[in-house]
Amino acid sequence: YDLPAADVVAQERTGLELRDLVARVNSIMDNTNDLIAQLKGLKQQLDSGGRQLAQKDQAIALVDSTIKELTHFRDSTLTRPEPVMGYRQYPRLREEVTTVAGMVWRGIHAPTAGEKLRNTELKTETDAAQTRLDRLIGTRIDAINKLFGTTPRILAPKPKVIS
Repeated sequence: YDLPAADVVAQERTGLELRDLVARVNSIMDNTNDLIAQLKGLKQQLDSGGRQLAQKDQAIALVDSTIKELTHFRDSTLTRPEPVMGYRQYPRLREEVTTVAGMVWRGIHAPTAGEKLRNTELKTETDAAQTRLDRLIGTRIDAINKLFGTTPRILAPKPKVIS
């Protein structure tokens, strides 16, 4: 191939940005799944009566609603939920990022204007997803942990600073 050096550099730069974006989206996804798993474990403890807590009903309601909200966030924003009755579903953030990354890395060519634009849009969408997760942690997860006093029950990642 007789590709100008600037095009090769542009492909590499855009490809590396997308690789980093894939890692960020996967981290958001992993943190969301981890929080859901911890909340389900806490719900089991509360349901079994093993933990005496003055605000037990409030804690159960808050845990249930937080599981529901995190699951909705994951399934509507981050990745496709498990297929139901074979219906096609639109791609979520994770599928979009990996698709655009594949488009940039396949072949030897400079990124197209559309790929560059979508990369910029996906960065914004990823920042919004991180902000949403941080907000859920700072409100709902913190509220759950406060119900248990000085011993937090849900270990959550520190909020990310988006640059």
